[in-house]
Amino acid sequence: MLAAGARRGGEGTEDASYADLEPLVRSVGHLPLAIDQAASYLKESGSSTKELLDLYQSQEIIEVLSWENDLSRHEEKSVVTTFMPALNRISQTAPDAATLLRIFCFCDPENIPISILKQGYGALSEGGERVMPTESAANARRAVIDLFRSPIRLSKAIQEIQRLSLAVYTVEGSERTLRVHDLVQLLLRSKLIAAAEREQWLKMVICIVCKAFAGIGDHRSPRNWSRCSQFVSHIEFMGAFAAQYGLHDDNLLDANTFAAIYLGECGLYRKAASMHKQTWDRRKAVLGEQDPDTLTSMINLALTYRRQGRWKEAEELGVQVMETGKRVLGKEHPFSLTSMANLASVYCNQGRWEEAEELEVQVMETMKRVLGEEHPDTLSSMNNLAITLRSLSRDEEAISLMNRCLQLRKQVLGPNHPGTLTTMSNLASTLESQSRNEEAISLTNRCLQLRKQVLGPKHPDTLISMNSLASTLESQSRYEEAISLGNRCFKLRKQVLGPKHPDTLTSMNNLAVTLKSQNRYEEAILLMNQCLELQKQVLGPKHPHIEIASESLHEWQDREDKP
Repeated sequence: MLAAGARRGGEGTEDASYADLEPLVRSVGHLPLAIDQAASYLKESGSSTKELLDLYQSQEIIEVLSWENDLSRHEEKSVVTTFMPALNRISQTAPDAATLLRIFCFCDPENIPISILKQGYGALSEGGERVMPTESAANARRAVIDLFRSPIRLSKAIQEIQRLSLAVYTVEGSERTLRVHDLVQLLLRSKLIAAAEREQWLKMVICIVCKAFAGIGDHRSPRNWSRCSQFVSHIEFMGAFAAQYGLHDDNLLDANTFAAIYLGECGLYRKAASMHKQTWDRRKAVLGEQDPDTLTSMINLALTYRRQGRWKEAEELGVQVMETGKRVLGKEHPFSLTSMANLASVYCNQGRWEEAEELEVQVMETMKRVLGEEHPDTLSSMNNLAITLRSLSRDEEAISLMNRCLQLRKQVLGPNHPGTLTTMSNLASTLESQSRNEEAISLTNRCLQLRKQVLGPKHPDTLISMNSLASTLESQSRYEEAISLGNRCFKLRKQVLGPKHPDTLTSMNNLAVTLKSQNRYEEAILLMNQCLELQKQVLGPKHPHIEIASESLHEWQDREDKP
């Protein structure tokens, strides 16, 4: 249909190939009526497919969709002509449905969970008048509150939207969702909301969605990840319109930050870095480079770069935020000390152990003096310095400091606190590096059991202990036990964190190494190949882990090729 329209519009068959037309079809969301209308536009206007695609991707899309022509009756029926009668009537005949559709105008149209809106609308009662102080905004706010307070009115509004074919309604378990076609949403936003009122409706949707997102609680916890995943696309969608309208909203930037933190915990570092960068850019433009919120956004971005293996960029940002923090807040301010500790971690990743140690000693000594030796932040700095000492092969000093840190954390935080268990895990790893394997296995087993009890058998920290125990067993040549435990850890990480999470890939890598230690080269090479390809996708081809895995793989392949 489109190809025929393109040929009649002046393009030859070779110019209007199906490959050329595919982006145009995607741009109208595969809506048959819109494809038909695009074909008639090409046929009558003489435009090329590229020119029409440029129009669809511009602000003139409404003009294209509502284009009138003198073609056949079938061809002249535009998307706007089809839906406008329903849109013209709905504000008078079904005001609740119109209210709901106006909210949908600023949500990701692909999947709008009703539960998000029901959980967040209360924010409009909690100071919403400050966000929308005008009379028209107050009336809109009251209409939304009244709608969501009445399950019957909400249900009738959804039924009316379905009846008019303006959205597709689905139910999966207890979750009810609506999907609005992209072009229908565009028409709703253009025809159902006056231009002067669009920003106030965007503010209202931001208020609702951000309230619901904040209500999740700990965005880092795996038990909340499935819920967090429902919000990310909506936060991005609202962010695009906020940028378009020049709107600065602190709640939206906070939500953007927490969404990025959730993505980082899931191992989706590229997306996390992109969202942290957006928040930093917006805060820098509005608040200035020296504002504490701007500096916090810089720290979040630097930490994500570090996790990506983009250590040079992480270092540059880390130095910048540390120097700014010292100048603006003072050298001994907790923020400045935290930024120093983060920069030291980057130095560790780069193998610059002496520079890392110098920073970490400064941080620990300052925190001891300012906060006291038993302050949780001081104990974190003590733990970090001990890890660096271990990396410098100063194992005795590392073990001594870890023992001191473990003792204080037990005393201050409690024997079962996650921070205490982290130090216990680090101490076990250091004992293993000294070939004190029995002590290491005993302590790792104890830590594993406590983490199962305190955090649960599938918590990421529990799986870290499980992975460490498997590695210790491998170093003792207890290969069958190591493979059994490593396999179990690998499967749990795939289930909890996902098949491409960096921790899952660490388990895959370690399992391949154990198979190789058993001279099971064919299985080891196959698994390491799979691991390497996934690491390239997740971490990027230049990540240091890629180089290490590649060297191991080439060594094994050379060994396998020898007679």
